[in-house]
Amino acid sequence: MKTDSSMVPNYILESVDKLPPEQKEKFWAEYNNNSKKLLTAYLLWLIGFHYLYFNKFGTQFLYIITLGGFLIWALFDLLFMPKIINKYNKKVAQEALRNAKITPDEKIRVFVNS
Repeated sequence: MKTDSSMVPNYILESVDKLPPEQKEKFWAEYNNNSKKLLTAYLLWLIGFHYLYFNKFGTQFLYIITLGGFLIWALFDLLFMPKIINKYNKKVAQEALRNAKITPDEKIRVFVNS
């Protein structure tokens, strides 16, 4: 499986390295499916729909009705897009690691005990 570990924080990579192979595969599959790419975000920024890429529908609505915060918000997004992507992908990596550590038996126990 092709993996892009450049956007994954080191502490998460260290935790992933300690996982058994099956769980590593699960982590990378989930991370690759849910992580976002910088180029795609910039392309969507050009047409004003980059917040949809991050599943932020309310923010996207505000962005559109204010015309990108009268272009000030749009310029900030242009400058800070790498930081936005890194923050989003960090959350994706944390969630993928959490899910990779849970075995199917644990999911059943958590559901039954809830």
